[in-house]
Amino acid sequence: MPWTTDGREEELHQHLLALPKDGLQGNPQAVLGAISKFTAERGRMIEFKLPKIAVSRTALQAVQPPPKILIELGTYIGNSAVAWGSILKEVNGGNSDGIHVYCLERDDVFVKIARDTIALAGLDDVVQVVPGEAADTLRKLKADGIVDTADVLFIDHFGQHYLPDLKVCEEVGLFHKGSVILADNVDNPEMDYLQYVRAGGKQGTNSVRYESKNLAAGPGRTPGRYDTVEVTTVVDVPV
Repeated sequence: MPWTTDGREEELHQHLLALPKDGLQGNPQAVLGAISKFTAERGRMIEFKLPKIAVSRTALQAVQPPPKILIELGTYIGNSAVAWGSILKEVNGGNSDGIHVYCLERDDVFVKIARDTIALAGLDDVVQVVPGEAADTLRKLKADGIVDTADVLFIDHFGQHYLPDLKVCEEVGLFHKGSVILADNVDNPEMDYLQYVRAGGKQGTNSVRYESKNLAAGPGRTPGRYDTVEVTTVVDVPV
């Protein structure tokens, strides 16, 4: 069974599959809009919401050369996966050559939902959902030569795993200078992940170094606080 669900994930799944395909099939923005409408009507879900997608799009539009390889940790129902596939195509001028989005998801139920969502959006040619634990899958992607380095890493799974899994990426050499790391659910400044990237990473020589900033994506659920995305850039890697 999924690690957390009240049945709305499968309800959303069936809702999307039952919608008229005209205007939806092969249209990522329409799929994202349909998900947003459903969650607004049915109550809060933990999907990556449209304002955060917009902030992330702006951040990735500034990356040169345009990013082509993205790894996502925590896919859930697949709306962020749809966003990444769409954004990477967009920033590459609509050309999908060399674009690969690897979405790591540990829950088999969510894997199925995400795959169907991605296929509905017409992005299953560039977006792949990979089942399994993040740390193990990261190592396997590198060891099997599937990914050399990632242009973008998106972290949106369990808060206690953000920093350990970032360190796995460092360990296996998944970053290059200029890689961008986007992190959701970063409203706690005491979070060890935030302290690490905002301090520039591991201190000392021959280590991955970072510069990090926090971008507001609109009002949060708590009055006076904002929903944000942490955008971290790799500024140096070991040689």
